[in-house]
Amino acid sequence: AAKSADAKQAVPPPLKATVSDNGTPTTAPMTREQTEASPQQQEILDKVAQTLKGKTAKDYYERGTTYLMVAEEASISAAYGLAAKDFSEAIKLDPKMVGAYSNRAMAYVRAGEVEKALADFDAAAKLAPTNAQILGSKASVLAKLGRDKEAIAVYDQAVKLGGGAPLMFNRGNAHLRLGQTDQAKRDFAQVAKESDSPQLVEAAKGNLEALK
Repeated sequence: AAKSADAKQAVPPPLKATVSDNGTPTTAPMTREQTEASPQQQEILDKVAQTLKGKTAKDYYERGTTYLMVAEEASISAAYGLAAKDFSEAIKLDPKMVGAYSNRAMAYVRAGEVEKALADFDAAAKLAPTNAQILGSKASVLAKLGRDKEAIAVYDQAVKLGGGAPLMFNRGNAHLRLGQTDQAKRDFAQVAKESDSPQLVEAAKGNLEALK
């Protein structure tokens, strides 16, 4: 996970969620119904709203992260927009806060605002150029936009920095979409050999079997 550029702030790291690439690029934004909270969901969001401790970048970042966690864990889509607003406030107060950019990007991805997510991951990557997770997520967003050639170049950087099997699997999908079967096979074979995730190993083996 990325850390704030200002270590003295002791800002918690961003969520460890990454942008997945299931082989089907999509840029569809959420519908109005998805962005509106039910009465029960609104009650939860109101409680989160009250957790703002102050008005520093760290305060907005922490509440934004809570909104993002609520959106993910309680399936409250309306929380993504609230999270993005808090991360925006954090960035205004601290333009070098890497975690605020990467977490806002995650909120944008979930809300279907992929172009905005790409801009944020790009900003985060410039601030933390050796962070494999951020680079991998940027690559996956490029893939979602149908820009697989660019995605592969960024995946290459992320894998060299130790991004691991999930990013190799995503890179394999990108190669596959471009018709680069041999490169895809190499990635899937490496994932099947090295990954400690049974689900990822099974998926990689399934892809290899389909490519025979």
